Amino acid sequence: MSEALAPRVVRRALGVTAAALLLTGLGTATLLHWRALAALDRTLLSAAEAHTVPHEEPHELDQDGLPRTTPVAFLAPGHPAWAWRTEVDGSPVAVLRQADGVRYLLVDVAARYGPAVAAPLPSRWVVAWAPQVTLATSVGPFAVAYSVLSVVVLAAAAAGLGPLITTALRPLRDATGEVARVVDLSDGTRVREDGPAEIRSLLAAVNALLDRLDRAFSAQARFTADAAHELRTPVAALLGRIEVTLRRPRDDAGYQAALASLHADATHLSQLVAALLDLARLEAGGRPEGHATSLLALARTALDRERDALDRAGVRVQVHDDADAPVRADEALALSALSNLLRNVARHAPGSALDLRVRATGDRAALFLDDDGPGIPEPERERVFERFAHGGTRREGLGLGLSLAREIARRHGGDCTLDASPSGGTRVVWSLPAFS
Repeated sequence: MSEALAPRVVRRALGVTAAALLLTGLGTATLLHWRALAALDRTLLSAAEAHTVPHEEPHELDQDGLPRTTPVAFLAPGHPAWAWRTEVDGSPVAVLRQADGVRYLLVDVAARYGPAVAAPLPSRWVVAWAPQVTLATSVGPFAVAYSVLSVVVLAAAAAGLGPLITTALRPLRDATGEVARVVDLSDGTRVREDGPAEIRSLLAAVNALLDRLDRAFSAQARFTADAAHELRTPVAALLGRIEVTLRRPRDDAGYQAALASLHADATHLSQLVAALLDLARLEAGGRPEGHATSLLALARTALDRERDALDRAGVRVQVHDDADAPVRADEALALSALSNLLRNVARHAPGSALDLRVRATGDRAALFLDDDGPGIPEPERERVFERFAHGGTRREGLGLGLSLAREIARRHGGDCTLDASPSGGTRVVWSLPAFS
């Protein structure tokens, strides 16, 4: 079972707070320790300077004539000078070593104050030392106080974050209740877009999703009802012809005629099923993936597929191959669209002359099909693109060809339109984006 959001947010907020306190404490402790070391080095340098440079105010000296505050000594000539170079207040010095709780600071008198100051001294090197600054002395009091304060802050945060986050998440709970209230897509009920900006944008996205689901549900219901209605007719016709054929014996010529009629019905039914499957494939996916291909080559392939149907209808086809244009298309879907367009000419413009040509217009490649048949009146040109619509009063065909051709073109980013042909019939323009 998944955990509620509020406890997880509280835990993560406490974790972030603890990490921030820890980093702040470490940074502050590092700074305090560094400043303590810098102060000690400045003290050591000041002590060494008191024995090399005359001062107006006398220093308090011990029995050996050295300052009482910080031990200082001159190195014997030839002593190894330093272990590594460093600087204190911009002065080149050398830390000889730091061990046994003592920090030693070696000063190059000649480099810092000049040869004139170093000349009267026993050696050009003077070393000062003092107890080492430890983390306990530099950071200890701060660490104790900061730890106690951090515990108090985390406890207060743990006590206050729970109610605060629960209150902040109340609009989300209200939004959940709003979404749960929408139980039926068909009645148009949508969630109220109230609350903070983030919740309103979420609810707006939910409403947009509900709208798309509503449209998809309606389209599916309409498509199922239309498909069932359209399939019922050819199936009933096929069964009726079979029953008539089986009622009495026939001679070979009679059976040949009956089989030819049954074959025509079965072909009609097969084409309807194929068109329905293509539509379902389009509706199940988004924009189809395609490959670069020739639009004229696609048209010739579709023409070869429908050659028998066009010949039976007496359609005379002339292909103008003076122009071509490459396109990116799913070949199977594109051939289905073009085959349906050619089949449409065979059914509705039998005996006509069909001109087929390709033109490139800007960023589009278009296939033009011009026939000299009866044509389609302008008020009917958009209606025939509806699914299961039939032009005029004739009921030949599936009522899906033009709808399928347009849907395939638009899924590729193109379109399919009807216009009047220069020869007096119908012009079909099927276009896709040109491939470059």
